Amino acid sequence: MIRASVEGIDAALRAAKDAGVNRVVVTSSTGTLPIGKPGDPPVDEKDWASDMRVPYLRAKTEGERRAWALADELGLELSTVLPGAFGGPGFARHTPTIDIVEAIMAGVFQLGAPPVNYPWVDVRDVARAHLLVLEKGKRERYIAVNDRQPTMTEIAQTMHMIDPSVSRPLMTMPTMPMPVMPWLDGFASWLNGTSRTMTDEIASTIKGRVWNISNQKIRRELGWEPQLSIKQSLADTMAAIRELAATKPRKDAVH
Repeated sequence: MIRASVEGIDAALRAAKDAGVNRVVVTSSTGTLPIGKPGDPPVDEKDWASDMRVPYLRAKTEGERRAWALADELGLELSTVLPGAFGGPGFARHTPTIDIVEAIMAGVFQLGAPPVNYPWVDVRDVARAHLLVLEKGKRERYIAVNDRQPTMTEIAQTMHMIDPSVSRPLMTMPTMPMPVMPWLDGFASWLNGTSRTMTDEIASTIKGRVWNISNQKIRRELGWEPQLSIKQSLADTMAAIRELAATKPRKDAVH
């Protein structure tokens, strides 16, 4: 994962330079930002993650840092977009975010949701952010995320409002049992036939911490703002999950 992120950035920027393309917009991630403690001020584009236990967060951080170093070396005009975890329609395969939504649809949070929040944004808002950064952005980083980062309990409750057949959590689980969350996630995955969404590294990284991310820079400088509510985004994500599932061949089909 880390090698693909860093070498992929390297290949793309060198290809741009070879093709005479001097303006490059790289898709990074809010995973390159630190996860703060409750009460900490919001993080913004000047901040960088330092906890590298989760391979994905390390891959995105090292990939973007490589992009900035190589852009200097090659003389490229670089901007980076840092989207949150995004849902919405139009995907052809699942991502970890889509796996979480599908798991909630299957009832894995029925007894309790983990005590964490999530930097949500709709994919259509992310696309608009890229266009604005390409057209008007400077040689800087731009965060594209919703105004606030909802808790997993709020996400599941919103999904229940959209579709009452989706179970709402009975509670938000306390922070203390976070170390056993990966085991509970594995059991729920086996029971419901859903993908794993929690690892030891993720549990230890997010325990007692919250995403608190400012989108003020892209709002102020480029006029971007989230246009899709989380309710609409989740509704479209759920519909897309069901549509994609309907196209998969049945396991018991005769070939």
